[in-house]
Amino acid sequence: MNAEIKEFIEKHIDLIEDGRFEELYKLQSKWYTVELARLVGIFTETLLSADIDPAKYMKKIPPFYLTGTKIASYTIPQNITSIDWSAFIDCNEFTNVTIPDSVTSIGDYAFGYCEGLTSVTMGNSVKSIGKYVFKTCSKLTSVTIGNNVTYIGDYAFGKCEELTRINFKGTISQWNKIKLDPMWKTESLQLKEIKCTDGTIIL
Repeated sequence: MNAEIKEFIEKHIDLIEDGRFEELYKLQSKWYTVELARLVGIFTETLLSADIDPAKYMKKIPPFYLTGTKIASYTIPQNITSIDWSAFIDCNEFTNVTIPDSVTSIGDYAFGYCEGLTSVTMGNSVKSIGKYVFKTCSKLTSVTIGNNVTYIGDYAFGKCEELTRINFKGTISQWNKIKLDPMWKTESLQLKEIKCTDGTIIL
């Protein structure tokens, strides 16, 4: 175990025993540095290896939750209502992600640079997909979006080099009402169509 992580756990064991994980992550995420982001990811990975998932005791997946770890799969608990910025950034071993119906928003860079990610399915409650959410997910070929989305930010699907189509669980009319930032699919040169329930939009 990383010595800094061990020291942190020992120092704050009372918070772990009380299940107050949100306070732990606030302590870790207060000042952003690349090194700290990695340590937060290692911290979560350490707890998961002991069959403790802090997210089960929170409403929001915090920043850097699994940043840079080698975890191949993770099930987002049904109690989570939002995914904060950079929560899973640089999780290069991720291959597929299912976002449950409980989640309503996905923060900036949440899954950015997950270069091994091939498939994403979003629950029907997601309303906001932030900026850079799936940027540079180079192997992403399958995306399914629920029909309650109202906003997709710049580079949300930017540089997804193998993505050719987005499956939208709503009508053409519903898709056309979504606020799309101008660069929402920049550098995704193969993304040519949105498949809706009542037809296909050619981009």
